[in-house]
Amino acid sequence: MRCGIYLLLASAVTSDPSLNFVLYVPSAANSPLVVVDSTDKPVPSNAFLLPRWGGIVVDNSPMGSFSSTPGKSNEKFHYGVEDLRPVMQVFVAQLRGLLGVSALDDGFATDLKKAPVTMVVQNAPQRGVTDWEFDAVLRMRTAQNVVAAVATIKSLAALVRQIGNMVVLDHIRDEVIRTLNELKLSCAALHANSTLKAFAFSRSALEGAEKAFFDPTMVSMLYFPDEHKYAIYMPLFVPVSVPLVVTALKELKARMSARAEKRKFEKRKAE
Repeated sequence: MRCGIYLLLASAVTSDPSLNFVLYVPSAANSPLVVVDSTDKPVPSNAFLLPRWGGIVVDNSPMGSFSSTPGKSNEKFHYGVEDLRPVMQVFVAQLRGLLGVSALDDGFATDLKKAPVTMVVQNAPQRGVTDWEFDAVLRMRTAQNVVAAVATIKSLAALVRQIGNMVVLDHIRDEVIRTLNELKLSCAALHANSTLKAFAFSRSALEGAEKAFFDPTMVSMLYFPDEHKYAIYMPLFVPVSVPLVVTALKELKARMSARAEKRKFEKRKAE
């Protein structure tokens, strides 16, 4: 069933992916439809996630909780605000998981109780994400962007050192310099507790590093090694080189014959 769901819900590959949330109401013949975990135990939320795609909630609500029009074969059921409230709560939890917002674990809560000051951690019922959770996600994404940008710049430097005759154009150099400056600005913003600015600088640095590494001129040099040069220029130089080599061999042979004749002549003269 999982493979079938992936095939039905497969989306096109895009650089701007979107998150999808589906409320599935099974038919009367397939009700109740229960979602189980890896141990075949029912999931309390009766929902599941598709990584990097979204979440699906299966609702087996009884017919009586809907407003229906009796006497018709094709009945239409309408969700009210209260009917959608538990579904939206599951969607919010799924959205937090897809965005990488981790809940407050028990260990951290225990440490807060031992602190000399009183701290109250509350949820955000309207937004779904508290300010400190949003700040934690920004810090995590900033660190990931900085690490990825540095790794990309290192790969670019290693590529230039590996291919000695690679020509690095001025706009690539300027892009690398801009990326390094934005990495410094991102780290400085983190030290100043400006999380949003740090994230913006890190994202721009990552984009600049990837832009420099995947520049069309760099990619063309990457897939144009010395072996390809030999394959291109050999058909041009071989036809010209063969007559030169043959002529050089003939000239060498003639000189060797002349030296041999000269030695024979000097030997006869000495006798």
